[in-house]
Amino acid sequence: VLLSVELLVVTAIGYGAIGIFFSTTTRRTLSASILTYIVALLITVVLPLGALVFLSFSSIWMLSGSGQPVLDVLMFLVFGFLACTNPIATAVVTETTLQQSGSAFYFTQSFSNGISFPLPSPWIVYTLIVGIVTLVLVGLSVRRVRQVDV
Repeated sequence: VLLSVELLVVTAIGYGAIGIFFSTTTRRTLSASILTYIVALLITVVLPLGALVFLSFSSIWMLSGSGQPVLDVLMFLVFGFLACTNPIATAVVTETTLQQSGSAFYFTQSFSNGISFPLPSPWIVYTLIVGIVTLVLVGLSVRRVRQVDV
């Protein structure tokens, strides 16, 4: 329950930072709202669809048996990163890893060549990504507001 509340709070702060950023870069409130909704839609819908397309191609490639161990690890990390950029996917993958590993902070992923990697839980990666993006957007917004119009 605490992880879901954390994800909601982080997501709300992140979307708020996106709204503030667009509010400082556009002249009209309507255009700032529309741009904020478009970015939220891209993050929530388009990015997961792109991850599904990536997953389907990588599954076909892995089933063909032509996979190299390094590429298997790389594809897992890319898909994991894509999952960690979406709040819904992050919640689902975090729940799955929590049930499988029993730890809220890390899990171990084993690959076909016998290599195992300890990885951070998806909610940690999501929080770091959204935190960095929020700091950058708020910093740019403050910088934009401080500029004196000539």
